[in-house]
Parts: sequence; structure tokens; C-alpha cells
Amino acid sequence: MKLPKGKHAVEFHPLSGDHTVRLGALQLNNPVARANGEDVRLEVPATLRNEKTMVPLRFVSEALHYEVTWNAPKQVIEMKSKKE
Repeated sequence: MKLPKGKHAVEFHPLSGDHTVRLGALQLNNPVARANGEDVRLEVPATLRNEKTMVPLRFVSEALHYEVTWNAPKQVIEMKSKKE
């Protein structure tokens, strides 16, 4: 999946210590998201499971400029900053 280029807003909330990252738009069970005004087809849509929202790791990671790879021998997902 290739995300459109652009900047993504990160906001810090000093009272709570939370960060808000604005990547685009995801809807539950929709295989299409929006990033930087363009549609992006997802391999797996966002879903609700046990009252928690599960989002596609690849979409979020790549929107934050991380490279995502699957390490089959270790059975783990590896993420590396593209800025390194």
C-alpha cells in the first residue's frame, strides 16, 4: 500500500499528556481510508473487537513514515523509521 505524500498533524495535550495524530480518515469495516485527500485501499479495514477499535498497523505506521516488514522466522512485525 502506498500512501499519498503529505504532512500529518501531531498535537500534544499538556493537561492529559496525550498526543493526537491526524493521519486521515478511517471508518469501521470500510476497506477504503483517506490520507491527504486521496483514497487508500486497505488490506484490512478498521474493526471493533471487544469494545476496542483495531486499526490497520500498516496504514498508521506508513502514514507516520515508518517502513513495515514481516519477519517470518521470528513471526514478528518490524517497523523502522524511514528517516534513519
